[in-house]
Amino acid sequence: MIKFSLFLSLIPPSTGNDKFFIVPLFFGQIFILLFEGCFVSMEISIQNFWAAVLGQLQLRIPKPSYETWLKDTFPISMDKSSLCISVPSAFASEFLGNRLHQVIVEVVSSVADRPLSVEYKVISSEGAHPASQGSVPGIQAAPSAGSQLTSLYSNTIDNHSAPAVDSRYSFDTFVTGASNQLAYAAARAVADGSGTRFNPLFIYSGVGLGKTHLLHAISSYASSRGEASLYVTTEQFTNAFIRSIRERKTDEFRAKVTKADIVLLDDVQFLSGKEQTQEGLFHIFNELHRSQRQIVLACDRPPSSVSLLEDRLRSRFEWGLIVDIQKPEIETKVAILQQKAAIAGFSLSDTMAFEIAGRSPGCIRSLEGGLNRVLALADFFDSTLSVDLVEQALPDGLVGHVSEKVTADLVIRTVASYYKTSPEILKSKTRAGKTTHPQRIAMSLIDRTLGLPVTEVASLFGGWSPRTVRNSLKELARTVKTDQTSSSEISEISEELGIRSPA
Repeated sequence: MIKFSLFLSLIPPSTGNDKFFIVPLFFGQIFILLFEGCFVSMEISIQNFWAAVLGQLQLRIPKPSYETWLKDTFPISMDKSSLCISVPSAFASEFLGNRLHQVIVEVVSSVADRPLSVEYKVISSEGAHPASQGSVPGIQAAPSAGSQLTSLYSNTIDNHSAPAVDSRYSFDTFVTGASNQLAYAAARAVADGSGTRFNPLFIYSGVGLGKTHLLHAISSYASSRGEASLYVTTEQFTNAFIRSIRERKTDEFRAKVTKADIVLLDDVQFLSGKEQTQEGLFHIFNELHRSQRQIVLACDRPPSSVSLLEDRLRSRFEWGLIVDIQKPEIETKVAILQQKAAIAGFSLSDTMAFEIAGRSPGCIRSLEGGLNRVLALADFFDSTLSVDLVEQALPDGLVGHVSEKVTADLVIRTVASYYKTSPEILKSKTRAGKTTHPQRIAMSLIDRTLGLPVTEVASLFGGWSPRTVRNSLKELARTVKTDQTSSSEISEISEELGIRSPA
């Protein structure tokens, strides 16, 4: 911004009597101060600045990492060259400084439109951050997707009053049908205490079908009954356990976890290959089970299919009740769409709901994404909901008509068979640190036919970063344009799966 004072400095000196120029210059300087003061008052607050930074970081960092390390940060001070950020623990400071510092600096400098350095300062939950005042210290019951634990180890569960419940993840908002009825009934029984024989309760399904919804619903309902419930993802559990090892406080860590009445562990598939974490979970599991504390586990596959999982832990996962969630049938999809539309303030007729459901794959998240496209289009153009609007928002080329039988697992198995390799190898990260050609094709088919979020596609293939998946999809797109062989391979695999080949 060119300041007004610079503009005045460009005025040529008076050729006549200087006193006729001094007076307007004097008042001009007063105007400058007032003018610049307006801009100072209009400057974005440091809180809003950091909110803008976090918004961009959410797009560049995997959701579990963002929820664990960045969600509870807040800005302390900012000047022309640096920004100081508060973090809840020394471990968080070390992780951000070593693992995420570069991307944080890039985003901060981009939002500020000038180079800024970033520092991290440890401030406990009892610090002066206004957003944290009045919150419950310690491990919180997690009834909503936004209340995941920041630091399992550094907190306690002595005070387990639950924060406000997010109604999106309650039993009341979980639409049931033939595909998920058993899982829902088992979850309700565990939540109200009548399902003690279901210990552990192991829920598995493909991505985006409601596992996490049920875990949050159990936690919310149990907390409303005065029970201490602990929801945590496997990544959060692993990070906290590693810290306890580093500080030689594993006994204290175990004691804090086993105080919960209900422990809910999400994304169990990420235990694969983590031998030390499995060892710690084994002893915690035994203690919880021995003291008749409820354990609920969620995974994208049954225990028998989780690779690199110790047999003794696998056998314990199979002790209680194992239930799965299938892709919703058309009637359930229609009910889900109508419920989501009602929450958004729209009335969705059966005809419209069937039209959207028929154009969306079975994953509930993709189903909701299709609905959001339709509602957004209706809102932007101030038009009524109609079949023509659905065709405009969800053209065949965008969503395709994918058979209900097509799943991510089927795509992986089909691609593995085509290239004469095993699904396990296809789903594993390579030592070279780069995705293979078959992996890129499988990722592309899953992305195109099922519409899964890139973070979930990454998790299906051994935990690549979302950025790697996006780059892999771009690389395959470039390859197909010049390599007829790759194009033919994709067409043949698509035909075998019964899906439309890409143009």
